[in-house]
Amino acid sequence: MLKHGCIFCGENGWERNVPLAPRTTIGAGGSAAYFARPETEEKFAALCRAAENAFILGKGSNAVFSDKGVGAVISTEKLNKVFYENGVLVAESGASVARILAFCRENDLGGTEFLSGIPASAGGLALMNAGAFGREMKDIVAFVKVCGENVKTLTGEECGFSYRKSEITGAILAVGLKVKRGFDRAFCEEILKTRRQKQPAGKTFGSTFQNGAGYFAGELIERAGLKGFRIGGALVSEKHANFILNTGNATAQNVYDLVSYIEKKVDGQFGVKLVREVRFIGDFT
Repeated sequence: MLKHGCIFCGENGWERNVPLAPRTTIGAGGSAAYFARPETEEKFAALCRAAENAFILGKGSNAVFSDKGVGAVISTEKLNKVFYENGVLVAESGASVARILAFCRENDLGGTEFLSGIPASAGGLALMNAGAFGREMKDIVAFVKVCGENVKTLTGEECGFSYRKSEITGAILAVGLKVKRGFDRAFCEEILKTRRQKQPAGKTFGSTFQNGAGYFAGELIERAGLKGFRIGGALVSEKHANFILNTGNATAQNVYDLVSYIEKKVDGQFGVKLVREVRFIGDFT
């Protein structure tokens, strides 16, 4: 729903017909009819209020856009400042994990090392309560600054964190992270080494499905005989079955069809309804 008929005028910072595939880690999908990348929190908040149904895009690691295209998309790519203030590391919503870790390394701040290798930005990390190696965002979030009708700051407890999700509503402007003195370089290197050994390289959005009580999604997919199974250019990784790869020419529909097939196959064989980590935006048939 648009609040102002002229919101998509060029002077408001909107670009027309911008390809989205290069802005997602899976590298597939169509274009945004309208695309904006504001440079300040104030402009970002104003655009979010004016275009209520716009999709907020960070690193695009959990997003697949329809080949048919979508409406309005607001990117956080230029909201990438990271700084230390009042004992808290503050990262704007578009600040990547790599940028956050680089800041922590340069300033000898510890606590964020477990995020190493996650292809996400601060906003997505908080929204999805991202985690790895026994830790989650809920362990280090001091606050989340969000905008709706007004800008407000939520404490970590008010974010309603649970496994791979939160109760955060509104667009995330910035995230405050609890850090301590002493950056653990060895831990970062060990995490990255483990990821290289166990996870496939290439165009992928990372884990496709959440693990559940008593099962690992990748193990069920492998037991269903789906390693190496493909639909078009979308392939279930031979290295880790919970990863889908774009082998070079995958369409968003290929990816959607493969995810749907995996869900039906696993449910049929094991009675387990897998929960997606990836989100499909737009029209998929």
